[in-house]
Amino acid sequence: MVLDAYAEEETFGRLFFFLKSFQYHRYDVPIDLDTTHIIRSTSKSSMRKMDDQEIENIFLKFFQQYDVESLLIYTYKEQKKRIKKIVERIKPEIKIAYSWFNTDRGSNDYVVYQS
Repeated sequence: MVLDAYAEEETFGRLFFFLKSFQYHRYDVPIDLDTTHIIRSTSKSSMRKMDDQEIENIFLKFFQQYDVESLLIYTYKEQKKRIKKIVERIKPEIKIAYSWFNTDRGSNDYVVYQS
């Protein structure tokens, strides 16, 4: 049995092509998310070009909209220390975890984080 929140049937078909029989059952889980729009590109190259004040402004906007007690921040691996320094300067009192893209797929390590 494989549980994956968003994988489509063809994803598993490619993974289990060697099986004679493969049954796919989909169960959609309702997701209730509030989102905030960042009006800047946060691509890897754009993040490298931003100064600390520009990044701080992005997080200040988030913290003005949401009063959170815990937060999981996904960023690029090479930006983690920089982001951590900026965010902890703004909100040292909240519980924050940091990770980077493509590392935690299938993990429930951060299920206790509020945002």
